[in-house]
Amino acid sequence: TLNILSSSITNNIGGVVGGGIFVTDAGPPPAAGARSTVNLTNTTISSNTANNGGGGLALQGGLIGANLNYVTIAGNSAEGGGGILLAASGTVNIKNSIVGDNTGGTTPDISGSIVSGDYNHFESLSGATISGTTTHNADGDALLGPLVEHVGGTVHMPGTTSPVLNSIPSGIND
Repeated sequence: TLNILSSSITNNIGGVVGGGIFVTDAGPPPAAGARSTVNLTNTTISSNTANNGGGGLALQGGLIGANLNYVTIAGNSAEGGGGILLAASGTVNIKNSIVGDNTGGTTPDISGSIVSGDYNHFESLSGATISGTTTHNADGDALLGPLVEHVGGTVHMPGTTSPVLNSIPSGIND
Protein backbone atom coordinates (compact mmCIF):
# COMPACT_ATOMS: atom_id res chain seq x y z
CA THR A 1 0.00 0.00 0.00
CA LEU A 2 1.28 3.44 -0.95
CA ASN A 3 -0.22 6.39 0.98
CA ILE A 4 0.65 9.92 -0.09
CA LEU A 5 -0.90 12.83 1.81
CA SER A 6 -0.48 16.58 1.24
CA SER A 7 2.45 16.22 -1.13
CA SER A 8 3.76 17.45 -4.47
CA ILE A 9 5.33 15.12 -7.02
CA THR A 10 6.88 17.35 -9.65
CA ASN A 11 9.54 17.59 -12.35
CA ASN A 12 10.40 13.90 -12.63
CA ILE A 13 11.33 11.92 -15.73
CA GLY A 14 10.30 8.27 -16.00
CA GLY A 15 11.41 5.66 -18.49
CA VAL A 16 8.76 4.02 -20.61
CA VAL A 17 5.85 4.73 -18.21
CA GLY A 18 5.20 6.56 -14.95
CA GLY A 19 7.00 9.88 -14.84
CA GLY A 20 5.57 10.91 -11.44
CA ILE A 21 4.36 7.63 -9.89
CA PHE A 22 4.67 4.15 -11.41
CA VAL A 23 3.05 1.16 -9.70
CA THR A 24 3.23 -2.29 -11.26
CA ASP A 25 2.18 -5.71 -10.12
CA ALA A 26 2.94 -8.53 -12.52
CA GLY A 27 2.42 -11.38 -10.06
CA PRO A 28 -0.42 -13.91 -10.03
CA PRO A 29 -3.80 -12.50 -8.96
CA PRO A 30 -4.62 -12.65 -5.24
CA ALA A 31 -7.67 -14.53 -3.94
CA ALA A 32 -9.65 -11.32 -3.33
CA GLY A 33 -9.14 -7.56 -3.39
CA ALA A 34 -6.28 -5.55 -4.81
CA ARG A 35 -2.73 -6.68 -4.26
CA SER A 36 -1.42 -3.12 -4.43
CA THR A 37 -3.30 0.04 -3.44
CA VAL A 38 -2.35 3.67 -4.03
CA ASN A 39 -4.06 6.30 -1.82
CA LEU A 40 -3.46 9.93 -2.81
CA THR A 41 -5.04 12.75 -0.79
CA ASN A 42 -4.54 16.50 -1.17
CA THR A 43 -1.65 15.92 -3.57
CA THR A 44 -0.36 17.60 -6.75
CA ILE A 45 1.26 15.56 -9.52
CA SER A 46 2.68 17.98 -12.08
CA SER A 47 5.36 18.58 -14.71
CA ASN A 48 6.42 14.93 -14.95
CA THR A 49 7.34 13.12 -18.18
CA ALA A 50 7.35 9.52 -19.41
CA ASN A 51 8.18 8.25 -22.88
CA ASN A 52 5.17 6.02 -23.50
CA GLY A 53 2.35 6.56 -21.00
CA GLY A 54 1.36 7.81 -17.58
CA GLY A 55 3.33 11.03 -17.44
CA GLY A 56 1.80 11.77 -14.02
CA LEU A 57 0.54 8.41 -12.72
CA ALA A 58 0.88 4.94 -14.24
CA LEU A 59 -0.76 1.80 -12.85
CA GLN A 60 0.24 -1.18 -14.94
CA GLY A 61 -0.21 -4.95 -14.76
CA GLY A 62 -1.86 -7.11 -12.14
CA LEU A 63 -4.53 -6.09 -9.68
CA ILE A 64 -3.89 -2.51 -8.53
CA GLY A 65 -6.42 -0.26 -6.82
CA ALA A 66 -6.18 3.50 -6.40
CA ASN A 67 -8.09 6.12 -4.43
CA LEU A 68 -7.58 9.79 -5.35
CA ASN A 69 -9.22 12.54 -3.27
CA TYR A 70 -8.44 16.25 -3.72
CA VAL A 71 -5.70 15.47 -6.22
CA THR A 72 -4.54 17.69 -9.07
CA ILE A 73 -2.84 15.96 -12.00
CA ALA A 74 -1.75 18.68 -14.42
CA GLY A 75 1.08 19.63 -16.76
CA ASN A 76 2.39 16.08 -17.26
CA SER A 77 3.32 14.55 -20.61
CA ALA A 78 3.67 11.16 -22.30
CA GLU A 79 2.70 9.71 -25.68
CA GLY A 80 -0.55 8.32 -24.20
CA GLY A 81 -2.29 8.99 -20.92
CA GLY A 82 -0.25 12.10 -20.26
CA GLY A 83 -1.95 12.52 -16.88
CA ILE A 84 -3.01 8.98 -15.93
CA LEU A 85 -2.35 5.61 -17.58
CA LEU A 86 -4.47 2.77 -16.29
CA ALA A 87 -3.32 -0.58 -17.61
CA ALA A 88 -4.21 -2.63 -14.53
CA SER A 89 -7.24 -4.70 -13.57
CA GLY A 90 -8.07 -3.00 -10.25
CA THR A 91 -10.53 -0.20 -9.52
CA VAL A 92 -9.43 3.43 -9.59
CA ASN A 93 -11.65 5.80 -7.58
CA ILE A 94 -11.32 9.55 -8.02
CA LYS A 95 -13.26 12.36 -6.36
CA ASN A 96 -12.93 16.09 -5.69
CA SER A 97 -10.02 16.19 -8.15
CA ILE A 98 -8.72 17.94 -11.27
CA VAL A 99 -7.08 16.21 -14.22
CA GLY A 100 -6.11 18.61 -17.01
CA ASP A 101 -3.44 20.49 -18.95
CA ASN A 102 -1.64 17.21 -19.67
CA THR A 103 -0.32 16.19 -23.09
CA GLY A 104 -0.54 12.65 -24.40
CA GLY A 105 -1.57 12.23 -28.03
CA THR A 106 -5.20 11.15 -28.38
CA THR A 107 -5.46 10.46 -24.61
CA PRO A 108 -3.97 13.57 -23.01
CA ASP A 109 -5.48 13.30 -19.53
CA ILE A 110 -6.67 9.74 -18.86
CA SER A 111 -6.07 6.48 -20.68
CA GLY A 112 -8.32 3.84 -19.14
CA SER A 113 -11.36 3.45 -16.86
CA ILE A 114 -12.02 5.24 -13.59
CA VAL A 115 -14.84 5.34 -11.05
CA SER A 116 -15.97 8.85 -10.14
CA GLY A 117 -16.98 9.83 -6.61
CA ASP A 118 -18.28 13.15 -8.04
CA TYR A 119 -17.03 16.76 -8.07
CA ASN A 120 -14.17 16.12 -10.49
CA HIS A 121 -12.96 18.34 -13.31
CA PHE A 122 -11.51 16.67 -16.41
CA GLU A 123 -10.13 18.77 -19.23
CA SER A 124 -10.29 16.00 -21.84
CA LEU A 125 -12.34 12.82 -21.70
CA SER A 126 -10.74 11.42 -24.86
CA GLY A 127 -9.58 7.85 -24.10
CA ALA A 128 -11.27 7.79 -20.69
CA THR A 129 -14.19 5.70 -19.49
CA ILE A 130 -15.85 7.20 -16.43
CA SER A 131 -18.47 5.43 -14.32
CA GLY A 132 -19.80 5.99 -10.81
CA THR A 133 -21.26 9.26 -9.55
CA THR A 134 -20.76 11.89 -12.22
CA THR A 135 -23.58 14.35 -11.47
CA HIS A 136 -21.29 17.26 -10.53
CA ASN A 137 -18.29 16.41 -12.73
CA ALA A 138 -17.27 19.02 -15.28
CA ASP A 139 -15.01 19.06 -18.29
CA GLY A 140 -13.10 21.63 -20.31
CA ASP A 141 -10.21 23.90 -19.43
CA ALA A 142 -9.88 24.32 -15.65
CA LEU A 143 -7.93 27.57 -16.22
CA LEU A 144 -5.17 26.58 -13.82
CA GLY A 145 -2.23 28.85 -13.20
CA PRO A 146 1.41 27.77 -13.23
CA LEU A 147 2.86 25.56 -10.52
CA VAL A 148 3.62 27.78 -7.48
CA GLU A 149 4.52 27.51 -3.81
CA HIS A 150 1.44 28.25 -1.71
CA VAL A 151 0.28 27.71 1.85
CA GLY A 152 0.05 23.95 2.15
CA GLY A 153 2.46 23.05 -0.67
CA THR A 154 3.23 23.35 -4.36
CA VAL A 155 -0.02 23.74 -6.29
CA HIS A 156 -1.68 25.01 -9.46
CA MET A 157 -3.85 27.91 -8.31
CA PRO A 158 -7.02 28.29 -10.36
CA GLY A 159 -7.35 31.53 -12.31
CA THR A 160 -9.94 34.11 -11.22
CA THR A 161 -12.44 32.85 -13.82
CA SER A 162 -11.71 29.13 -13.33
CA PRO A 163 -14.78 26.87 -13.29
CA VAL A 164 -13.26 24.91 -10.36
CA LEU A 165 -13.50 27.85 -7.95
CA ASN A 166 -16.15 27.12 -5.30
CA SER A 167 -17.39 24.13 -7.30
CA ILE A 168 -17.75 21.90 -4.21
CA PRO A 169 -20.32 23.37 -1.78
CA SER A 170 -19.22 23.65 1.84
CA GLY A 171 -19.94 20.48 3.82
CA ILE A 172 -20.45 18.34 0.70
CA ASN A 173 -18.35 15.36 -0.47
CA ASP A 174 -15.62 15.54 2.21
